[in-house]
Amino acid sequence: MNSHMQLSLSRRDDLESLAYCLIYLWAGKLPWYKSDNKSYNNETIFKFKIEFSSYEYDNIYIPNNLMKFLDYAIKLKFEELPNYKYLKDLIKEL
Repeated sequence: MNSHMQLSLSRRDDLESLAYCLIYLWAGKLPWYKSDNKSYNNETIFKFKIEFSSYEYDNIYIPNNLMKFLDYAIKLKFEELPNYKYLKDLIKEL
């Protein structure tokens, strides 16, 4: 989300992107991803991401661990070193 606000990016943003990739792999889709090669503008994608906080997405249950991963990534401070062990454990428990 920081890239949509044109902020400097860090590890937190990489982890947020990874979280969305994992959710996509689990659910098979994301609200802002369209497979027809037409894309939403950045503002629309940003709004989708802000509203994306539900464990139930388009009738697909998203595991608690994936949402915890995403929430953890979003809440990291710019210079904060992530707890990679915690994140790996969340994924292993899937």
